[in-house]
Amino acid sequence: MGTVNREISTISAIWAVMVGLALALVLVLLVVPKIERAFAQSTPTIEISNGSIVIGDTIDLDIVLSEAPDGLSGFNIDITTSDASIARVTQGNINPAFGIVNVVIESNLLSLQGVDLGREFELGAIDILLGTVEVLGISRGEVSIDISTSSLDDDLGFSISTSSSSGILDSHPFYPTIPTQLNPVQDNNDDGFAEDLNGNGRLDFQDIVLLFVYLDSPEVQDNIGIFDRNLNGIVDFNDVILAFDAMLV
Repeated sequence: MGTVNREISTISAIWAVMVGLALALVLVLLVVPKIERAFAQSTPTIEISNGSIVIGDTIDLDIVLSEAPDGLSGFNIDITTSDASIARVTQGNINPAFGIVNVVIESNLLSLQGVDLGREFELGAIDILLGTVEVLGISRGEVSIDISTSSLDDDLGFSISTSSSSGILDSHPFYPTIPTQLNPVQDNNDDGFAEDLNGNGRLDFQDIVLLFVYLDSPEVQDNIGIFDRNLNGIVDFNDVILAFDAMLV
């Protein structure tokens, strides 16, 4: 009888262990994926696209929220450029999908507010276009288009923690293509003057010849800023001589 009882106890113990292992396996299958998703989930990012602009022109850059795991109910963000003497913010627009919008522009600072009345951006929304910022190129150089978040709320009423990614904008003169040439002129040494008139990537004698031959052409005279080396307000023969001198340096 004692032997039978011991066997029953052993079987019960083994059964209990098996049940425990089965429950542990179920917990692992249920919990681990959630933990993995929690660790894998990236921080939402608000980013502004990069761009390149000719001085005097404007460009619209997209403002995008990478993801909203718990939806997006509204936002309040500010955008500015790092150097208003090179490029400055002039206007902004909010994605019309947001029911309530407000756009405020003061000097070089743009404020955008939007509320998702129609619940367009709910649980798991990605690549949400918040709006666009218009930037004017003023002088030659490169600036960052910076963004700061005053508030960004999900559909549960909680604040969304985000990182921000600034856009980079290159503001440059218009580079024309000289008659008979295939490529636009280039500023190879980054000094503000277009010395490479044939656009072959280097300064050579043909560049000097082209400047001399087409000195009175609209391509040269309508773009004084990149050809007027003596800074007298016109492109003249002295600028040809200075271009030749630059080639010899």
